[in-house]
Amino acid sequence: MAVLDMVQNMYNGFFILPIACALVCWLFACLLIYYFFSPLQPVKILGISIQGYLPAKQDFFVQSVSEKIELLLLQQKEQIKENIISQENLEKIMPEMEKHIDEFLTVKLPQDIPMLSMFIGEKTIHQIKEVFMKELRVLFPKILSTYLDKMLKPGNIQKLLKEKISNSSVSTIITGFKKRNTSSFTKIKILASVFGLIAGSLLSFVIFLFT
Repeated sequence: MAVLDMVQNMYNGFFILPIACALVCWLFACLLIYYFFSPLQPVKILGISIQGYLPAKQDFFVQSVSEKIELLLLQQKEQIKENIISQENLEKIMPEMEKHIDEFLTVKLPQDIPMLSMFIGEKTIHQIKEVFMKELRVLFPKILSTYLDKMLKPGNIQKLLKEKISNSSVSTIITGFKKRNTSSFTKIKILASVFGLIAGSLLSFVIFLFT
């Protein structure tokens, strides 16, 4: 009877240990993921200041991300400029610009200078608009190219990105990151549990052999 009880206890222990190890590893993974994001602000526990890894390293991440994005944009600077000021994009913009010029010549200009309408007819207005549009087709790409050169200077992009990211709420960024990576965090927890289960099973087997 005593032998049977001993065997029964060993049998039960063989399954309890792997489950316990799996549970411990799952809890450890949960705590690790929680600590990565929380707490947002430093909290003192027994005189020790504790803060989530990501919130604590916010400035470092902002600096690192802005540097990498700037480097990528600078490497693609000429291609970006070509895409923005391409003839195809210019043709898409011109109808809207023509609409504003037409409104300026036919509505706003006569309102501001009423006497001008006495000397300028529709034919003249049409000719002026054509001259404006022709000049804009030449000037607009040059102006835009000059503006992009100033914007895409080393330091400018990084400064702008740092301001935009820094102005964003840390909690908003973290919440968005969590939502996008929910499945990844679940996989980490499952892998930790499987690791604990395997480790516990091996440990139980070793104990079983030497008991």
